[in-house]
Amino acid sequence: MKKKVVALMLSLVMAASAMTACGNDVNVSESAESKTSETTQSEAASETVSEPEEIAVDHFAGTELNIVVQRKTNDTIADFNDKEIMKLVEEATGIHVNWTVLDPTTVAEKLAVMLMSDDKPDAYLGVVDATTLSNNQELFYDLSEEGLLEKWAPNVVADYNRVDGAWDTITWGDGSIRGLLTGSLVSVPMDWAASLLSINQEWLDKIGKPVPTTADELYEVLVAFRDNDMDGDGDKNNEIPLTFCAGNWEGDIMMHANAFGIGGNYTWQPFQAYKNIENGKVVSTVDTNNFRAFLEFYHKLAEEGLLDLEGFSQTADQYSAKRTEKVAGVFTTYASMLDQGYTPFVYQGIDGVEPRLTGLVNRFTGQRSNLVITAESENIEALLHWWNYMSSTTELKNIAFRSSAGFEIDANGKVWNVATQNQEEVIDALGNCSPALTAEDFPTTKEETLAPRALVRHTFIVENKDLFNQEGFPIAYNDAAKEEERAFMEVELFEYISSFIADAITNGVTDDSWAKHLEELKAVQYYDWLDWYQDFVDDVASR
Repeated sequence: MKKKVVALMLSLVMAASAMTACGNDVNVSESAESKTSETTQSEAASETVSEPEEIAVDHFAGTELNIVVQRKTNDTIADFNDKEIMKLVEEATGIHVNWTVLDPTTVAEKLAVMLMSDDKPDAYLGVVDATTLSNNQELFYDLSEEGLLEKWAPNVVADYNRVDGAWDTITWGDGSIRGLLTGSLVSVPMDWAASLLSINQEWLDKIGKPVPTTADELYEVLVAFRDNDMDGDGDKNNEIPLTFCAGNWEGDIMMHANAFGIGGNYTWQPFQAYKNIENGKVVSTVDTNNFRAFLEFYHKLAEEGLLDLEGFSQTADQYSAKRTEKVAGVFTTYASMLDQGYTPFVYQGIDGVEPRLTGLVNRFTGQRSNLVITAESENIEALLHWWNYMSSTTELKNIAFRSSAGFEIDANGKVWNVATQNQEEVIDALGNCSPALTAEDFPTTKEETLAPRALVRHTFIVENKDLFNQEGFPIAYNDAAKEEERAFMEVELFEYISSFIADAITNGVTDDSWAKHLEELKAVQYYDWLDWYQDFVDDVASR
């Protein structure tokens, strides 16, 4: 294949995140990063997607590939060729991989050197992040070349065709494709949600009240928590009715705005609730009457000693301690304490306004362009063929993602998760650096294998599916300059909004302070920020 001649770009940016490293160090049945599925697996889905008839599986037998990979910190297999999936793929294809394994603590420095070197590998797996790729596109082969993927990676093409938006996530504005997806492409129910509002069920039972469903009912419950010795230690003043943790992925105050019809679109990022998307149109949230009602209600709680104002300054450890020590009646959590007497719930903050939950149904969870092929590689077809074979069956994909110890296929071809005692073997699979798994490839969760708190979370999420965002912002590559423009706006914007929230809840909201807030949003480019996202949404839709 004719190589493309590219110019070196000297700007190197590397943010080596654990999410791009290869391996899977999570608890399969319970963790936020676990990928368990509720989809039904048919017999056909587990059958081999055959290679094109004219291309034999061992077509490139004897070829050697040089691939740079980043390992997870707890990966116990030093040589990636000793991993189960690598043995199977080499045996079938005859392609041998010479791995260069980077330690996550030094990957940024070593990658910078490698990208500048004249002696480049064929590919990087789980090493190059989106920013580095954006700033160095010309270093990586454009896989959009007509017929390339269709001929040498038809199984990969078929997988992407089954997932809404998969092609968008790897296609640049100029139509080029600089890398391939890895990991699970579509989230499962337990990963739809961020933190859930939770309440101490023992305290509720003690005061004889049901789980609150409205703001008035929550207020009455919190007053009872404040005025009674809920923990029975003889001191009525050491209980905290409601606590939170500003800026924390699990406990930010914006999670509480759900009750007022404001729900963040993505997990773990509270600032995502500063906007939303409806039918392709970006809409504001922090200038609405719903947002003001949220601030006014939480100010009322603060004024009456029902809200823990330390939440604006406390650390994640302090927040965690208040939950585990059971001194707080209400808080938000991913799953902590849901197996220790706490009940997830959602309440309606405003009559006629449906509450929301932070998260997104069926959100995209794959790792974007985690496999990138260098422009100088002379083994592009062989590498795609190697990856295509690993993508050819549900069984091989799962062995790559979790190892054969992490799943089982029954006599009917249905794929199931297995208990987590096989976690060591799962860690030594490729994890998030495996070929992409679609919903059809994912094992169904046996509820009896879920840890108790995971089962509580799972059940609540499924029961309240309609309260999550059903439409998400596109996940796609953007021009580096445009990304810098957005990031520049966000520094002052996010600082202002978080400060305003703290002040409004602590000191209250008046007509004058609200009018000033609306003017200040213009000054800190809130509407320019919304316009930026609208332009992005429109651009991706037109690709």
